[in-house]
Order: sequence, then C-alpha cells, then structure tokens
Amino acid sequence: MTVGAFCTKLLLGKSEGVTFMSMKIAVITLLFTLLLVASVNATEEGIVIASINDEKFLIETIWGKQLFEAKTYCFNINEGDRVIFMESTAVCVSNVFIDLNTRVKCEVWCE
Repeated sequence: MTVGAFCTKLLLGKSEGVTFMSMKIAVITLLFTLLLVASVNATEEGIVIASINDEKFLIETIWGKQLFEAKTYCFNINEGDRVIFMESTAVCVSNVFIDLNTRVKCEVWCE
C-alpha cells in the first residue's frame, strides 16, 4: 500500500487493510520527507556591504561581515542588495549565492 493510499483510507475513515506496519512505514516516510524538505530549504541570507570590481564582495551574514571572492566575475551585485546562500557560510571554502534583486547567481570562494 502506498503512503498516499494509506492516508486516503485514514481520511475517509476506512481502516480495513491498515496494519500497524503500514502505519509505521507511513509515519517514517512522512518524517523523512519533512526532514528532507527542511534541509533543502535551509538557506542563509546576507546583505552586500561592498562590491569591488565585480570580483570581491563584503557581505553581512548571521556570522558577521565576510569577504567572498568570485570564481570568475559576478556582474550587477551592488551595495545594499540582499543575497541568499545555497549553503551555510559558518565554515566554508566555496559557496554560491543568488542576488535577490537581479537574480544573478555567483560562485565564490570564502576568504
């Protein structure tokens, strides 16, 4: 029985064919799905404090002001722009951020 079929039976009040094992599997699947969605959506935001020659960016994050260097060039990243990082900047070697104003994706080295 699929998780969808199991949930449909429970919502319709039809408990025949619903075993303890199928309930256990459905609950574990649901918890795993929720954890996966939470980890995918776990992003970190920042504000650009300074942009230097489309190569270096000083960004205020929850960890303080951090300097990032573009792997190539990142055009149209401006002071005051909000960015969102794909991974935490707590301890990083490289990362990717997206400028929420211009939708520019920038691959950077963490300094």
